[in-house]
Amino acid sequence: MLLDDLKDFNWLNEPENVRFSEAAMEISAKRQSEFWQHGSGQGKDNGHFFYSPKNKNFLLRLQWQTDDFPQQAQAGIMLRIDEKNWFKAAAVKTSQGSRICTSLTLNGYSDWAEISVPEDMNDYRFSLRRRGEDYLASFELDGKEIPLRMFHLAGSESKAGAYICSPGNAPAEAFLKNMAFGAS
Repeated sequence: MLLDDLKDFNWLNEPENVRFSEAAMEISAKRQSEFWQHGSGQGKDNGHFFYSPKNKNFLLRLQWQTDDFPQQAQAGIMLRIDEKNWFKAAAVKTSQGSRICTSLTLNGYSDWAEISVPEDMNDYRFSLRRRGEDYLASFELDGKEIPLRMFHLAGSESKAGAYICSPGNAPAEAFLKNMAFGAS
């Protein structure tokens, strides 16, 4: 991943440790970091989000590699209007195995959905397509694009990019290998 390709990106909650190579950006998520809302001002908004502001239609594709990922850690794609309205889809290791999880947060309340993926999977490719205020999130499995979720989020100005967090007591490291915007 070339640094010049990332010049329009910013951090929300910049991680303490980010290393660059020609192949990837290695990001270390601090322990007990998360994006989750319960309403009434409760929840966490301290995960690490590397984003670019977008006010037009787009297609974002990104790829994570998650070797030795601890339980509950997440690496994925995120769309954010503000702290109370956002979407995320991520690779997550759980006690039940490897999962792709999604969460849509509206007006400060987060939901959660998950599907199983092969246990040995550690290379994850996500995409997010915007058309107006409508979005489609997908991931790739065995070379096929699998739709995860269609949703609507009001707001002309959005932030889209990659996120990583580790809600448990262990930090997490993952490699962001590719991230590119294109026309939707």
